[in-house]
Amino acid sequence: MTLNTGKISLKWKFTVVAAAQILFLAFIAFSRFWTIQAGETVLLKTVPVDPRDLMMGDYVSLEYEINRLPAGIFQPEGADISRGVRPNKAVYVVLKPQGNYHVAAEAYLRKPSSLNPGEVLIKGKYLFGLDREVRVIYGIERFYVPEGKGMEIERPPNQTGRQQLDVEVKVGTGGNAVIRRVFVNGEEMPFS
Repeated sequence: MTLNTGKISLKWKFTVVAAAQILFLAFIAFSRFWTIQAGETVLLKTVPVDPRDLMMGDYVSLEYEINRLPAGIFQPEGADISRGVRPNKAVYVVLKPQGNYHVAAEAYLRKPSSLNPGEVLIKGKYLFGLDREVRVIYGIERFYVPEGKGMEIERPPNQTGRQQLDVEVKVGTGGNAVIRRVFVNGEEMPFS
């Protein structure tokens, strides 16, 4: 009888572990889906670079204007962001509309309690800080494209200059961001 109880216990443990893994994956998928459905839409300016990932294929590495923040926008005013902040610490950046785009207005190391109308809060991770500039990433710095398309985006055939690359991002209530659409010279990329 003891052996049988052990088998049931082992089956139960396996079932619980398998169910937990499935629920975890479902939560990740649902959170991205919910951000796309209910998140605030912002348009960000980028500067592309074209590397290649051997496992995933071509991608465009994106750098946004909001990746480089002036140290002076951190609140409370005069906060010394260049000292004592560890890499990967959460940073909350308030985006405000300016023309067609959203730009960084203020930044916090703690989530602010309120925003002004029209502002959107995006959550990032602190990379490093210098005296006047702080580098932050948001998890939207890489966009995968079909093979061979990365170079077209970076530098199209018969052109010497870079194309204007804009990214429409959905930002959820917690500040997490998801790339929604990508525009090259104002036209939506069909594979985005």
